[in-house]
Amino acid sequence: MKNILFVLIILPISAYAKPDLISFNEGLCLPDAGNYDMWYGCAPTAAGMMLGWYDRNGYPNLVPGGDAELSTFGKPDCLVNSSIASPGHINDFFRKGYGFFKDDSFFPTHQFDCLADFMGTSQDFFGNKNGDTQFHFWSDNSPCTSDDLWDLWPFLYYSDGMCGIERYVTYRGYNTPVMYNQLINGFNGISAGFSFDQFKNEIDNNRGVLLHLGNDFGIGHTMYAYGYDEIDNTILVYDTLGPLGQNPGRLVWGEHYFYYGMPLTHFGVTVMHMAPEPSTVFFVLFSLLLLDHRSNYRK
Repeated sequence: MKNILFVLIILPISAYAKPDLISFNEGLCLPDAGNYDMWYGCAPTAAGMMLGWYDRNGYPNLVPGGDAELSTFGKPDCLVNSSIASPGHINDFFRKGYGFFKDDSFFPTHQFDCLADFMGTSQDFFGNKNGDTQFHFWSDNSPCTSDDLWDLWPFLYYSDGMCGIERYVTYRGYNTPVMYNQLINGFNGISAGFSFDQFKNEIDNNRGVLLHLGNDFGIGHTMYAYGYDEIDNTILVYDTLGPLGQNPGRLVWGEHYFYYGMPLTHFGVTVMHMAPEPSTVFFVLFSLLLLDHRSNYRK
């Protein structure tokens, strides 16, 4: 039975010798990826970066009121911040500072309307301190879906951040045919799990990924991965730190990343695929039919 886990190069060149040719490839990354300041939790903020990209690229209803901004640093009134953690969420579930527990409103006064709501972030009912979000993984490193968690125990479904992202996307009128949490290949010595090649495939297909990191002291962090450099298996990340800090950062797949001076180890991912918009599907089908018609006509 499966177990569930909670949880620029400068070189001296001689004037008397022909230099060797050096190639440098920065890698591939998503165009116009958003870089957001921490907004009431790293996980919903990272999810906001991921969904913000989709909002600017064909899914405009994910962030109501206009296009999701490219950056929120120094701009707390950005539209996307209300989609990450709304005023209602802050009032009901974040009544004190980061790390506080048992400060929620006894009777929440707002209807769920943001990522942090649906992801269970900061909610006492799920045992989450302010800023905390839970993600669940199968211990055999296989993908863990929302259906898995629902079948195991509905409480896990409603407390899981991945399921919350899925529910928020549904709330905004879209679908996610692929959505799962997964431990990375080799984690805990198991020769299975999500690989760097799979991650490259996601980026190559214009899909950002959430990365999960942690340490033995129970401290975790979620970041938005928007590109890679395959020369050294480096992931390009936005980590919610100030723009003059480490952010944007680089993380070697499966290795340590220093966040606020703490070494955190990359252990898992959350993957999401958005279903094509109906208009996009219609255009593709129409194009195929037109192509077939022209092909028949030429015959």
